[in-house]
Amino acid sequence: RGKKIHLMPDLIFKLEPKFEQAKENKILFCLREYKGKPADFDLSLSKFINHILKKDKTLKIEFLPFKKDLDEQYILKIIEKITEKDRTHIHKFTDKRHEVERIFTASKVVIGMRLHSILMAIVTKTQFIAINYNPKVRNILETLRLQKFVIKPEDVGPKELELLLESIEKQHPKVERDQTEKHSLVEEKLKGLLD
Repeated sequence: RGKKIHLMPDLIFKLEPKFEQAKENKILFCLREYKGKPADFDLSLSKFINHILKKDKTLKIEFLPFKKDLDEQYILKIIEKITEKDRTHIHKFTDKRHEVERIFTASKVVIGMRLHSILMAIVTKTQFIAINYNPKVRNILETLRLQKFVIKPEDVGPKELELLLESIEKQHPKVERDQTEKHSLVEEKLKGLLD
């Protein structure tokens, strides 16, 4: 009673990207374990990774945990199912923003489940596929009109992910322009809220 509630936007959108670097031929995965996932989710994800590694002999797959122990354990479960483990790399958990940003800017695509992995992809203008394990992921991307980059966990399959990845790669300049426009839109809205 008598208390004021202040609505504050996620401050990740206030970040000014520090790094501008060429995208390398690698895909960054930001995954998490969660209750209620489809029974074949892990297998489908690892089949997709095996497929794209087989298809592109120079591709590297990297993983970045956003929660120290939970994400790291889950990532190890996925890597167990990958045939070319020597072409994978797990980054150590870090809460250093510039290190996370450097990892994102070096990646050509991010496939993420955690909301902040998708937000960091937008901020760093890195193409992404969002796996919508929680409505908040789809909700924010719908608000930004980026829902075409969202896939439901029950739809995660090797073919579905490959089609989405190919679509993003074919439309690369348009996708990058869309994300830049959305980032600018968010900055304008934030400026109004924070002023």
